[in-house]
Amino acid sequence: PYVPLELFEALLGNLEGGMTLENGVLSIRTALEETEHSAQIPSPFTDCGSLPEAEKLAGFQLKIPGSVGGSDKRVFRAVEHDLLEVIYQDGETETARIRKAPGREDVSGDYRDYADVHTVSVANIPVTMKGGRDGVSLAIWTDGGYTYSAAVETPISSDEMARLVSEIR
Repeated sequence: PYVPLELFEALLGNLEGGMTLENGVLSIRTALEETEHSAQIPSPFTDCGSLPEAEKLAGFQLKIPGSVGGSDKRVFRAVEHDLLEVIYQDGETETARIRKAPGREDVSGDYRDYADVHTVSVANIPVTMKGGRDGVSLAIWTDGGYTYSAAVETPISSDEMARLVSEIR
C-alpha cells in the first residue's frame, strides 16, 4: 500500500528536514531528537488561588489539615469536574500531597513498588498504607463515592499516617 511521505511528516511534528531521501535511503529524524523542538503534554491541572476556588472547579469539597508535618504553605490545583489536589510545601520543597476524586480508582499518581503494603482501619474505613523500613509514604482509601490519597515525602509511622487520613474528607 502507498502511504504519502507528508503523513509521516505530520506524525513526526512537521520537523523541517525531518525526512530525507538520499541514494534510495530514507532517513527520519524526530522532533524529540531536537532539543528546541521537544514536545510536552500539557498539564490537565489548573492552579487555583484558594481551596474554595479549587473545590468549585473540581465540583466537590475537600476537608484538609491546616498543615502537614509542620508545612502550612499550600498549593491548590484541580482538574475540572475530576480531581482536587493540595500540595504542602516547606519553602519550595514539596512535603506532602493530598488528592480526592470521584470513583474508586487510585488517584495518587504514585505507582512505585513498596516493600511494605498493609491495610488498617481508620474511622471504620479500610486504608491501604504503602512504605518501607523507614515508615509509610502513601495512603489510599475510598469513602462516600470518592477516592483519596495522602503522600508524604519523608516517611512517617503508620499511626501518624492514620491521624493524617482522619483529618481528610
